[in-house]
Order: sequence, then C-alpha cells, then structure tokens
Amino acid sequence: MADLAPVAASVQCMDNTKAYLGWVKVGETVTQGDVVYKPTADSERLKADHTTAEKANAEGIVLTPGGEGEYVFIAKTGATVDLGITPVNGAYVVSSNAGKIAPYADLGTGDFVTIVGTVASGILTVDIKASGAALP
Repeated sequence: MADLAPVAASVQCMDNTKAYLGWVKVGETVTQGDVVYKPTADSERLKADHTTAEKANAEGIVLTPGGEGEYVFIAKTGATVDLGITPVNGAYVVSSNAGKIAPYADLGTGDFVTIVGTVASGILTVDIKASGAALP
C-alpha cells in the first residue's frame, strides 16, 4: 500500500485536551499531517522517516503548517486526528518518505519501527511507540 495522503486543509485534532497537543519550532517546511521528530543535536523538529533510529523517533503529527523557524501545533500520543481521508483500519508507522505515514505492512528489512497509531472508522488514534530497532 502507499503512504497516507492527508488532505492538509482537513487535518484536525478531534480532542480539546491540551495534554495531547504541543507547540514546537520546526527546522523545515511542514504541512498538516506530517510526522515530526526532535533531533538530538537541535531543538527544531524535522520530518520523521524510518531510515535511522533517531529519525524514526516521532514526536507527533503536524496540525498547522509552518516554514523553517516557525512554530506549529502537533498532536501527540493520546490525541485523535481526522486526516481528511478514510484510510483502511489498522496500524500505521513512520514511512521511509520524510514526514509521511505508512501502513504497518509496508515495513521491510532494515526499517526502524515506530508505530504512529491506529485507524478505526477513518480516525487516527495517535499512540507513538518507537522501538529503536530495525527489522531483521
């Protein structure tokens, strides 16, 4: 299967609980639905991918767009997010494509596994779990 393709203008957090939201500075242009991580050498978030343990260590899903050096809202573990699409129910992970979300079944040998969350009835429940390990 292909990466999810959120409709940026339709991405929204379904919760009003501040505990599930974060306000972070980004080091590159991001759009709604992108997955970001915090590099160890910098405080500005970048688009996550599963090519290294650090890049796969996702922090949240972008809810507001922003350019380099700007602040954006992200949805963290516990939030429910409408991506503006109707993805297949199941588990989703950080993709090999920067910032994207892929079905769990797309993982292959050498990919670092980070669960982003699960989809039920078209809504993503964010439950980020970074394994720190690559698939054998």
